[in-house]
Amino acid sequence: MPFGLNPVLRWLRRGFFASLMIAVMLFLAAAILRQPGDPSLFPKAGEEEVIFVLDHGYHASVVLPRGTIAERAQVLGLANIEAALEPFGRFAWVEIGWGDEGFYRHVPSVSFSTLPHILRALFRPGNTSVLHVVGFDGIPTEVFSGSGKLRLEISREGLDRMVRALDRSLLVERKGLPVPLGPGLYGPSAFYAAREAYHVLNVCNHWLGRLLAEAGLPYAPVEATLSGGLIYDLTRRSAVKLPSRGL
Repeated sequence: MPFGLNPVLRWLRRGFFASLMIAVMLFLAAAILRQPGDPSLFPKAGEEEVIFVLDHGYHASVVLPRGTIAERAQVLGLANIEAALEPFGRFAWVEIGWGDEGFYRHVPSVSFSTLPHILRALFRPGNTSVLHVVGFDGIPTEVFSGSGKLRLEISREGLDRMVRALDRSLLVERKGLPVPLGPGLYGPSAFYAAREAYHVLNVCNHWLGRLLAEAGLPYAPVEATLSGGLIYDLTRRSAVKLPSRGL
């Protein structure tokens, strides 16, 4: 055996076992943290509320019927989300996403990101976050034709829980109103200050997964780290009678 090969083999072997241990830990974490759906929140026939989940490649968002959630916010006395939706009163739908303020507002797409951008967003403590709200008309699957889409049917109670969670997500100023941060990324849109800190264990797709879990849908934090994993987990867990249809 050539001189010097043994140290290389030892290094490769250690790397293999370290990678194997990481894979086992991720597998165990995925199994332990995975949450089942809540059948008690699934809609009865004829009582479905239709929403959409969009996969933009690295970031996922939710599309909700604006009129319905505005009406539910008023009925439930949720002034934060009601005020945030007020500028979009003429639209049939709103797309809502959440993310790191610096990355979401100032990096127009992932192709413009740099390693310092990514490391700061993932690992710096206390990163501020924002909600991004976009108003639009038309058929969501056609408006967002370039994104992956999933159509979901949830119950009215599930929708109410989602609206409450959205209301809690907004940071409010002293007057009790959400904090606007200026126009959004595309179309009629706006950014609002949000409450949670963004970091590697709480990325945009985790936020969305927890929001959907409020409506009784299954949620797997490890898979939801990536938007594709979030969509894949939602579509494959039919064992819990997930009320969804991919488009």
